[in-house]
Amino acid sequence: MARTGKSEYKISWVTACSVMALSLVLLLVLLVLGAGAWLREVQLFWRNAGGYPVWLREMVYYWFFPWYGLSLVLLCFWQIFVLQATLRFRRAVIPCYLLSAFYWGIFCLISYITLENNILNLINGRAFHAH
Repeated sequence: MARTGKSEYKISWVTACSVMALSLVLLLVLLVLGAGAWLREVQLFWRNAGGYPVWLREMVYYWFFPWYGLSLVLLCFWQIFVLQATLRFRRAVIPCYLLSAFYWGIFCLISYITLENNILNLINGRAFHAH
C-alpha cells in the first residue's frame, strides 16, 4: 500500500467528543470539590450564625471525602486516557497534557487547602478538624 503523505492516525469525532465530555465532567467534579474544601475551612460554615443551610453542611460533612476519592479516580482515568491517546496516535497530544497539568494542579491545591489546617492542628495538640 502506497503512502499518501497524510497521517494514518486520525482522531475520530467520537474520540474528540469523549475527550471533551470527560474533560468537562472532570472540571465540574474538581470545581465542586474545591467549593467543598473552601467551605470546610470557613469557621462560620459549621455554626448556625453563618447563614448556611443545614443540608449543605451535612452534604459537605458526609460527601467531601467520597467526592475527593471520585476526583482522584477520574484524574487517574484521565491520565491513562491521555497516555493511551499519545501511544495510539504516535504524537504528543499537547492540549491534553496541558489539561492534565492544570487538573493535577487544581487537585494538589485542593489537597493543600484540605490538609494544611488539619496538620497544624495536630502539631499544636488540637483535634484534627478544630477551628
